[in-house]
Amino acid sequence: MHSVTVDLEAASTTQLVNALSVIATELAQREAPDSAAVCLELTETLAAASDMQESALAGFIGRVDAAGEQARWGYPSTRAWLRSRLGMRESRAKERLTLARQRHRLPQVAERLAAG
Repeated sequence: MHSVTVDLEAASTTQLVNALSVIATELAQREAPDSAAVCLELTETLAAASDMQESALAGFIGRVDAAGEQARWGYPSTRAWLRSRLGMRESRAKERLTLARQRHRLPQVAERLAAG
């Protein structure tokens, strides 16, 4: 078990992502609570957090795509990078890339996604 303490105001984006990774790893290793009611509430909370994470991920993917950063690592396209390096299926990579590319055009959707 790890201990995670993060000053949200002072933490860099990298520190926040690393803390989230540690928390997600710990959460994935735990058994679901016995109470179905608790699981229902936790599912709703985690789903909202996942939406916020998707918003952040779309921002990161959009920056990689706009800069062509994946080419420096030998990938011919952002979609190829998502499929190869992140292990996404073609349809999921295409969906994430579309969201990343269109996110700036849909400010209301982006705000709602970021808010969970």
